[in-house]
Amino acid sequence: MRRYLWINLVLAVVLIGAAAVIWLHPGRSNKHRHLTDLHTDRITHIVFRHRGQATVELQRDGDRWMMQKPYPMPANPVQVRKLLHLTNEQILGSYSLEQVDRKKVGLDPPLATVDYAGTRLAFGAANLVTHDRLAQLDKQVYRIADLGDSVLEASPASFVSLKLLPDNTMFKAIILPNLQLDLDVANEWQAKPAPAKLKADTMQALVDNWREAQALWVRAAKPPTVNRGRITLKLKNGKTVRFIIVQHRPNLILFRQGVNLSYLMPPDATTKLLQLQSGSGKAATQ
Repeated sequence: MRRYLWINLVLAVVLIGAAAVIWLHPGRSNKHRHLTDLHTDRITHIVFRHRGQATVELQRDGDRWMMQKPYPMPANPVQVRKLLHLTNEQILGSYSLEQVDRKKVGLDPPLATVDYAGTRLAFGAANLVTHDRLAQLDKQVYRIADLGDSVLEASPASFVSLKLLPDNTMFKAIILPNLQLDLDVANEWQAKPAPAKLKADTMQALVDNWREAQALWVRAAKPPTVNRGRITLKLKNGKTVRFIIVQHRPNLILFRQGVNLSYLMPPDATTKLLQLQSGSGKAATQ
């Protein structure tokens, strides 16, 4: 009886091993090849689709990228570079389409697709055990590395630039809960109410802080039920940008009206963006 038990155990181990070989078979090695032969500096248009999420459409504009959908705003250059890098992912193994159960590996339907103006890559789910995933190009399926934090899992809002405003934004007025800066006809800033011994450099520093303001993250959000103040930025190009202050501490959180995006700012943003600072770094007093 004991002998038959051992035989059965050995047979079970053999069968499990065979199944593992089939499931984890690396495919034909292509370690010196990349997913595509595209030149990233020549790509000017990208469409990213993730299952269950809004389509992200990106367009190159000179040396920067703009998001066309779903948020018509400057794009996050880090996220765009990650999408471009996918075209040069190293191939670890390859399969013909007939060798792959596309539903089983998440390619039918795909987890995500990326279109580079005519070249379409489809991606399956990541394998958390082998740290890789499958990608389909035309009628060929490739195995590529996946070390986590993949752009393929990103939300549409994460493709929005972390900068609150486009580069080189020019202001006409900055209206804060307890302060207003207006640019007069002499192209000089005037503050209301004006603190005692106010210097032009102090006002310019606040303007520059807004021009360079950058969030830690951007997320889609519903209009907040909490309103701790409103911010209105009037730009020289005729546009107006409006924010609602959701919280001041420990980090300033701003909700941008019109596009329904929430920005988590660095810890010092409440001071740098909402107050005039004296030369000592303290808030200027009235």
